[in-house]
Amino acid sequence: MTEIKNPFSPSFARVPEIFIDREDLVKETVKRILQNDPMYQTTLIYGARGSGKTTFITDVAKQISSNKNWITVDLSMASKDLKKDLADELEVKAESEVRQFLKEFQGGGFSFAGFGVNVSRKIKEIPSNIFVERVLANLTKKGVNVLVTIDEVVSNDAMREFASFFQLLVRKDIAISLILAGLPENVTTIETDQILTFLLRSKKITLTPLDKFDVMGAYRETFTKGDRHFSEDGLFTAVSYVKGYAYAFQLVGYLLWESSNAGDEISVDRVKAIKKEYIEQLSRNVYTMIYRQLSDVDRSFVNAMARSKAKETKMSTIKEALGVNSQYANIYRNRLIEAQLITSSKYGYVAFNLPMFGEFLLQQAKFDDFDL
Repeated sequence: MTEIKNPFSPSFARVPEIFIDREDLVKETVKRILQNDPMYQTTLIYGARGSGKTTFITDVAKQISSNKNWITVDLSMASKDLKKDLADELEVKAESEVRQFLKEFQGGGFSFAGFGVNVSRKIKEIPSNIFVERVLANLTKKGVNVLVTIDEVVSNDAMREFASFFQLLVRKDIAISLILAGLPENVTTIETDQILTFLLRSKKITLTPLDKFDVMGAYRETFTKGDRHFSEDGLFTAVSYVKGYAYAFQLVGYLLWESSNAGDEISVDRVKAIKKEYIEQLSRNVYTMIYRQLSDVDRSFVNAMARSKAKETKMSTIKEALGVNSQYANIYRNRLIEAQLITSSKYGYVAFNLPMFGEFLLQQAKFDDFDL
């Protein structure tokens, strides 16, 4: 039997081969956007770091781009001028409309020396808002729609300027749709921004934890295809390590695949053998970044949970550790729930949403004690 390459991808840079539990959500989003459903003209995807936001919008854009009547454009929040970036992308992806626009623009009195020789140079002489609006209007007349995606969205000047321009295009009935993806705390900031309040009316999609039965089924099917077989307890242990976290699903699968060969059984011991590497990878690739972005009180809150070493921590234990009253503790409890880092497991208790996060925090506390 030919050895199958590792089908799991614990990488934030590309869509993994195995993409579970979101297929129906992606399919519904694609269908609604293709139907020009007004509710989906602006779509906001949010979830914790590693919940699969980038994978989601990448998959949606990929499926939509296969439709001949759609053009997809990916923009980066690292840019200081999103309108200009959109103009640059349209120059490449809508070449015939761009040339038509240049002819019309020249005919309107804007003259280019040596027209038709250096299109890119000429486009840069035109204000990007005029260029983009005219090209998109021409595309709309021809029944061609444009989907713009922006990942890791934040509230800044570039986003405000682009949002204002986007709303202008929508008011002019130009066929353009927008998908934004961001962390819950950034999405909250965006929605309270006076210029970006139109996003309050957008279609919001929260990426909740993966279903444990879907994780179990995906592991069983994928490893069986690779001539590897889970023991019952080994499968349950692997699923418990994932805890519904999209990045963890890929990472556990990747490590188990790499540590086994065709014909092997994935036993409890084999799953436990990857735990050290698993926590190290989670810490290095995700949790350290999450921890750095927490406020001092947020850190004290989750550290109190970690020190309890309980599956569920009493709020009274956390209040005592912080030396605060219930009202104050609940403010930070709600913040951390909104950020999808913890959950209210039952009345008066909280628990971590992320797998092995308590172990990471205990290790981080040791680093902090030694100032490492």
